[in-house]
Amino acid sequence: MGPKDRLHATDTERIDQAMFESFPASDSPAWTLGSPGEGVEEIPDFRLPASTGQTLAKSAFIGKMPIVLIFVSDLSTDESVATLTAFNDALAQFGHRVSQVLGVARMTARLAREAAERHSINFPILADASGEFARSCAVADDPH
Repeated sequence: MGPKDRLHATDTERIDQAMFESFPASDSPAWTLGSPGEGVEEIPDFRLPASTGQTLAKSAFIGKMPIVLIFVSDLSTDESVATLTAFNDALAQFGHRVSQVLGVARMTARLAREAAERHSINFPILADASGEFARSCAVADDPH
């Protein structure tokens, strides 16, 4: 199953898949996309503004904790909101593993902050307005 196939999984399957991909048997930080044997690629470096007002970078997490990236197109669709809400509701499961959940949405940081507040999302949403980071992670085809 490729990254694009996972975009259509149920919320429970998304969370289960993220837990599997983010926490290998050794529980050491994983910096990869996909499952073992699926052509795993390293997550590209990123430095993106977040809904929290901070700019977050991959380098802040290296050697400290795994991250779980949840890609959504933006937060204007019920499906995108439902995806982030499902992860938000499962934050305690990720906390037991000392990890950081990060949403990634194709929107500005201001709109991400407003959406996070409106939908009570309790983890940072990275603003990938151009979609460049999503494309570099092979989860978006739209070149615009």
